[in-house]
Amino acid sequence: MAFVQLTDYDGHTLVLNPAYIVSVTTARSSYNGNQANIRTNDGTTHSVRDSVASVYAKIEATQQEGHAC
Repeated sequence: MAFVQLTDYDGHTLVLNPAYIVSVTTARSSYNGNQANIRTNDGTTHSVRDSVASVYAKIEATQQEGHAC
């Protein structure tokens, strides 16, 4: 199983299972460099410094890795 490694708004590593990501949206505020908000299926919202495009690319990369097995 592949995970997505991101950077949270405090600069710490955040690792998520992409199967639990419900949505990725552009952050309304860029507090501490926050660029995107990720909502997971448990209702938690994670603010990250990664851009929406970067998060999407990382999710797609994990899906492609899964098909290579």
